[in-house]
Amino acid sequence: MANKEHYETFLQGPRVWNKWRADNPLIQPDLDGEFIFPFFARKDPDIVLTKGERATSDQNLPFNFSNTSFHKATFEGAGFPNADMTNCYIYEADLSYARFPGADFSGSMIRKAYCSGTDFSNAQFKDCVLNNSTFIGSDFSGARIEGCNVYGVSAWEVGISDETVQKELFLHRDNFSRKDLNGNSQVAFVDDIALAQFIYFIQQDGGFGKSLKQLNQKSVLLLGKFRDGGLELLRDVADKLRKRNFIPVIFDFNPSENTSIIENVVTMAGLSKFVIANLEGSSVPAELAKITSNFRNPVIAWIHDDKHDSIYAMFHDVLALEHVQYFTYTNSHNLETQLDKALQKAEAYMEELSKHKTVAKGKMEEGRIKE
Repeated sequence: MANKEHYETFLQGPRVWNKWRADNPLIQPDLDGEFIFPFFARKDPDIVLTKGERATSDQNLPFNFSNTSFHKATFEGAGFPNADMTNCYIYEADLSYARFPGADFSGSMIRKAYCSGTDFSNAQFKDCVLNNSTFIGSDFSGARIEGCNVYGVSAWEVGISDETVQKELFLHRDNFSRKDLNGNSQVAFVDDIALAQFIYFIQQDGGFGKSLKQLNQKSVLLLGKFRDGGLELLRDVADKLRKRNFIPVIFDFNPSENTSIIENVVTMAGLSKFVIANLEGSSVPAELAKITSNFRNPVIAWIHDDKHDSIYAMFHDVLALEHVQYFTYTNSHNLETQLDKALQKAEAYMEELSKHKTVAKGKMEEGRIKE
């Protein structure tokens, strides 16, 4: 619970608050559990406050909130531009839809804070503890995030600009920042708050390694056309695969700015157990050429029997490869039967491939010099 005197002083606005802080430099304000909202900045203070209402303090007269405790405090809808938030204790606080443009949070403990749609543009986060905080749609445009502990942080759709600086962020379960690190602390540094989640994920025994194994053993990449009933057909095949305990992946998403569609397809193919391609897709010829030349994963190509004669000419070269097979179908029931046969052949091929790998490993051992 907050100190009543401290809270009442805050409610009088930044001029009164800042003078009180200057006159009492040794006091560490306690605003725990309070609604930290600039009531004095409302257009009409006589009207009852409504849910979702926002108010912003004067950016030319920023609050000095340094060393203040905000345990379980609520900032929802409040604006404190250029505020001094250094060395604050912001634990289990709600900062959703609040605005802190240009604020300085350096040295603050921001644990288990909920920051949905929060404006941190041009703010400073140096040597902070952000552990287990949630940033959903938060704006970090022009912000500087440096030397912060981001263990357990959930960062989704955060706003980052070219001016945003992210430097030496690290992951550690204990609640300390970069300035508290010593030579014995084993941490992984990363310069991206969202990427930090992935770095932690791949470090875990049950994380990336487990997921990668799941992909290699169960996932099936589906390629084909998406217009004129093509996507519905792929979904039908996906349902048939689910009944057989596979994890179907229909490739129907846009690539990133730095990669092409074909690069994404090839990457997904390398992570999948099988590739099943409907030859009616216009991009399938190029995709199969890349996939079959880079991987030995089984590839199953298929098409409606009426369109057998329209298959692109170079497919014969692809079909000549031992890990590629082909079938046609006439209806949904026939498609399921043909698919089952193809999957059985693909599984047999994988078993044979595994035997070849075992043989190769044995040959390597036999070829070593025995002293």
